[in-house]
Amino acid sequence: MTIRLTLLLCLLGMIAPGAWAQPDTGVEPPATAEEIERLKNTLEDPAQREVLIRNLELMVQAEQQAAEPARPIDSVFEVAKTIAIETWDAIISVDPRDVLTSALWTIVILVAALLLRWGSLLAMGRLYRRLIGNHAATPDDTGKAESGNGELPGTVSRLVNLIIGIVAAALIAETWGAGIGVFLQTNFGSRIAETALAVGLIMVATIALWHAAQFIVRRLLNLGTRNLDHARTKRRLETLEPLLTKILQGTISVFSALLVLSELGVNIGPLLAGAGILGLAVGFGAQTLVKDLITGVTILLEDSATNGDVIEAAGHAGVVEEMRIRVIQLRDLAGNVHLIPYSEVTSIINMTKEFSYYLFDIGIAYREDTDNVCRVLTEIGEALCNDDAFSEDILEPLEILGVDQFADSAVIIKARIKTKPIRQWAVGREFNRRMKQRFDKEGIEIPFPHTTLYFGEPKEGEAPPAFVQLRNAANTG
Repeated sequence: MTIRLTLLLCLLGMIAPGAWAQPDTGVEPPATAEEIERLKNTLEDPAQREVLIRNLELMVQAEQQAAEPARPIDSVFEVAKTIAIETWDAIISVDPRDVLTSALWTIVILVAALLLRWGSLLAMGRLYRRLIGNHAATPDDTGKAESGNGELPGTVSRLVNLIIGIVAAALIAETWGAGIGVFLQTNFGSRIAETALAVGLIMVATIALWHAAQFIVRRLLNLGTRNLDHARTKRRLETLEPLLTKILQGTISVFSALLVLSELGVNIGPLLAGAGILGLAVGFGAQTLVKDLITGVTILLEDSATNGDVIEAAGHAGVVEEMRIRVIQLRDLAGNVHLIPYSEVTSIINMTKEFSYYLFDIGIAYREDTDNVCRVLTEIGEALCNDDAFSEDILEPLEILGVDQFADSAVIIKARIKTKPIRQWAVGREFNRRMKQRFDKEGIEIPFPHTTLYFGEPKEGEAPPAFVQLRNAANTG
């Protein structure tokens, strides 16, 4: 081998077997000063010197393998024997001190990884509870907050385990001489490392924003519903929070996917243009669906109705069981479920927002004393307010509005009682029951359709008896 060819092979790092075997022409071209300087720099740099030595070893091994005559392997036993011999040669060629050092470093890395995992999860759990612990609590019907468990989401825990596991595995492999550091110094390795790091950071940010979406939505809803009562705030959060959280999480996922594709070298320009055209086409073809969605979001944001309210909309009345993306689900008193698209809702009658009234139209006979009846009604209302079973449901005492109208067969006295939402019917039924019993006791007549014949009725209102005799038509003559 000539000196010049040896220098070129060392500088270029050629590893192909037999590449350096050139015929000896008897003339050795002199090495240039530039080649000698490059070789000197290569030998002075530890990293380049290590690569040069490794390439030379590979060249020697390739030349030795090329010089040995190939011999066929007769059986599987020979294959196993060859593998065992080579494995044993590799084992006995390893310095025990290097093995011990690598094993100790492996143990240190594993212990450090476990401690780092424990500390990271502990710190992130405390930060998570501090950020959303107070806001995760939602008030119940009694005004007391029901706080969540504040546990760190499982996705975050798995992500932390994955990152720490990958770093620990890479360090352990490098400890045992895998050469990952040398690979990362190459152009291809550095590009892979940069892409993996960028994608990893995008995924970390996506997961963090994904779980923060619920906290952000809840915080904004708390600011918008702070003037409402506790029970209604809880029901509104239960209605709005899942819908807005899904929309925000979907947006985060789309942007994350586009960023990942961009880092992988995919041109996302045509994708964005295609998505815009597709969205425009879907918008024209699904106008009713878009209208339902926009109307539903408007109803939810304006707090026209929420889960648990009793409303009347589009000719149907019932309890709002669920407000979906495009329909309201009502269940009436008979248990029937009505699904009403938002586009059909032109007006909403909410019978249970903030408070409710039960309206009474009390009919009495014309001969009754209206002042006495009003006094009796007031006493019934006071007794109902003092009843422990109904006192918490009644917000204000019975309000007697007075004589409302003179109907065909009764004088109508109108009254109302203010209650908590949805409790007006229970209070009203109990009041009617007690009113019937008290009217019967006081002798106050509640008119009902009937016919009365009066014969010479005096001013006192007592008609004389009328004797009526019924005769059989067959005996009349």
